[in-house]
Amino acid sequence: MRAKLSRGAMWGPFTQLLSSTYTFLFMTPGVPKVVLRPLSMEKVWQRFVGLMNETSPRNVALGPTFRADFFDGMRIYRANILQRVLNPRERRTEVPVQLIIARRDVAVRPAGYADTRQWGAATVAARGRRRPLAAVLASGTIGHGHNRTRRIDRRRSAGAGLRRAEVGRERRPFGDNLVVITGGGSGIGRETALEFARRGAEIVLSDLDLEAAKQTAELVTAAGGVAHTYELDVSDETAVAEHAAIVLAAHGVPDILINNAGIGQAGDFFATSAAEFDRVMRVNLGGVVNGCRTFGAAMAERGLGGHIVNLSSMAAYTPQRGFSAYSTSKSAVFMFSDCLRAELAGKGIEVHTICPGIVHTNIVAATRFSGLSAEEEADRQTRYDDLYRMRGYGPEKVAAQIVQAVERGRAVVPVTPEAHLRYHFHRFAPALDRFLAARVKLT
Repeated sequence: MRAKLSRGAMWGPFTQLLSSTYTFLFMTPGVPKVVLRPLSMEKVWQRFVGLMNETSPRNVALGPTFRADFFDGMRIYRANILQRVLNPRERRTEVPVQLIIARRDVAVRPAGYADTRQWGAATVAARGRRRPLAAVLASGTIGHGHNRTRRIDRRRSAGAGLRRAEVGRERRPFGDNLVVITGGGSGIGRETALEFARRGAEIVLSDLDLEAAKQTAELVTAAGGVAHTYELDVSDETAVAEHAAIVLAAHGVPDILINNAGIGQAGDFFATSAAEFDRVMRVNLGGVVNGCRTFGAAMAERGLGGHIVNLSSMAAYTPQRGFSAYSTSKSAVFMFSDCLRAELAGKGIEVHTICPGIVHTNIVAATRFSGLSAEEEADRQTRYDDLYRMRGYGPEKVAAQIVQAVERGRAVVPVTPEAHLRYHFHRFAPALDRFLAARVKLT
C-alpha cells in the first residue's frame, strides 16, 4: 500500500481501506460481543454466509465450537493488523506459487495481489468473477503442472486460463482467449473478428458463405492473428450441434461466443408469407438460441466463466410498420438474452446484448422486401443501401463497441446515437412511441 501511494496510485489502497473498515470493530475490545451477538447465532450465520456466497444455508457447515470461535477468532485481528501495518516485514519466496483470488470477496480486494510477482515466483490463477473454486483448483493445478513439464496443445490444455491470469507476463488484452463468431464472413462479424484478433484472441469463424469466412480469416492472418473457418447455417439446429462438437474437440471451449449471424426482412405483415416470417425467426432468433445451447452449455459446464454476445437491434425496442418479422426476431433475442443473463449469472458467464442502429453492412443490400416484384425489390435494396452508406456509420464501430462491452461488462449496448435515443425514448414514453409508429412508415 505504501508503494502504491508513493506512485500516486490511490484507488487500490482506498478501496481496500473501505473494505477493511469492519476490522476496526473487531479490534475494539468488548464491542464485538455486544454488536455482533445476533450474527453469532448458528442459523443467522448460515443464512448470512449463504447470502454472501450465493449458496443455500444448508451448504454452510459449522463446527461444534462455533459460538466460541466466532468471537475468539477476532483476537487474530487485534494481534496482527496494527503491528503489521506499522511495521511490515518483507518476505520473499523462490517456490512457484499459485494464488486463488476471489474477486468478489468483500473484504480482501484483488488490488492487494497486484505486486505479487516482486515477492517471488508466483503465478496468479482464477481472477475471473464467480468461478467455482473446485473448477479453478482443478484447471489451475493441472495447467500449472503441464506448463512446467511438457509442451502440449494450448487450446486443449487447462493451462490457457492459467497463462491468462499469470502475473508479470506480457500479453495482449485477449491473449490466450478463444473467440467463436457466427456470421463472420462480412460486416459486423468480420470487423469483430479483426478487433479481437488485434488484441491477441484466437478466432473461430463460421458463415453460410465459406469463401467469405476464408477472406475474413486472411485479413485476420494479415493482422497477425490466428483464425479457423467453417461453413454453417445457424438456423439448422443439428448442423450447429455438429459444428460445436467439432470446434470443441479441435480448439477447446470458447471464452467468448458472439452470435452475430442474421438476415434482414421488410414488408407489411400481410404481405409477408409464413415461410418468410419463419425464415427470419429461425435465423435471427434460432441461430442465437442454437449457439447458446451448444457453445454456451460447454462454457457453463467448464465452470470458468466467459462472455456471450448476442446481436439484437434498435428494432428490438422500436415498433415500426413494415418490419414485423425482423423486429419481432430481434426483440425476441433481446428478451432471450435478458433471461439467459439471469440464468448464467451464477456460472460467471456474462451476456451482452448489442443493439445497432443504422449501420452500413451488406445485410441492407440483401434485405428481402415482401410484396414487391423482383425489380421493385432490387430498387428498394439499392436505395436503402445508398442511404445507409451516406449515414457513414460502419461495422468497425459496432465491433469496437462489442469489444468494449466485454471489457467493461456492459449488459445492454445501444450502438449509434439514434439507437441510444430510441432506447430511452421507448422506455420513458412507450405510448407516444406506439402513436408515432402507427403514423410513420419507413419502407
